[in-house]
Amino acid sequence: MQEKKQKSGAQKKIGVKIFPNGKAFYEQMKQDIDFVEIMAVEGAEYSFLKGWKKGVVIHHEHDGFGVNHANPEKGKKNQAATKWAIHLANKFHAEKIIIHAGHIENKDCSLKEVITQLMPIWDKRIIFENLIHIASGHYMFCYNKEQLEYLISAFKTGICLDISHAVISGVELHNDPEYFLKELQTLPILHGHVCDGHLETPIDQHIHIGDGNFPLQKYIRYFPKKTAITIETPKNLKKAREDIAFVRRYG
Repeated sequence: MQEKKQKSGAQKKIGVKIFPNGKAFYEQMKQDIDFVEIMAVEGAEYSFLKGWKKGVVIHHEHDGFGVNHANPEKGKKNQAATKWAIHLANKFHAEKIIIHAGHIENKDCSLKEVITQLMPIWDKRIIFENLIHIASGHYMFCYNKEQLEYLISAFKTGICLDISHAVISGVELHNDPEYFLKELQTLPILHGHVCDGHLETPIDQHIHIGDGNFPLQKYIRYFPKKTAITIETPKNLKKAREDIAFVRRYG
């Protein structure tokens, strides 16, 4: 019995991502997970998490919500989104706020602008996620070590390593799905995102583990031993539980 407890204590913490409409999925999965990662949609208070005693991770709004910290024209909107993410982090005592640095929308977009916008309202819980080289027709910042290192050095923070983003960028730029996994593992990885995908399809598919052909048993080893991991897959309950079991087994 004692040996089992020690092994359990050494397990990675595993969670699922939910949005404001995710109450039903949360209710059905809460016994299987160690934390929830919530998308900080402005105005959403996630009241259904009242009484949740396990961990919460915050994911800041991103380009899908019109946020782009690299764009000086969006400073006001970006700041409001950051303040809301911090509000939720305070409300749920979150230890991490995951953020996308941004992308190139015009000639004035830059990593320097990311620092300019975030520095006045910086929160030490913020970490930067690696992005895809090209997504939705835009060149994204922070798909590589150089750009991430620039930001984490400025803010003295770490990264969220997204396996799918790294693999897609590696295939696109180097015909090597592990290129950026190898490069980014040298940075301080404070959180992880996992889903499956197809190596021949340069799209972030967010599909259940086993529904694609990523060799995730191999890729998951790029995470440091105790890195908490969010499963970023669809809401099929049976498959979601299988995803969690896979990460617990191989992570």
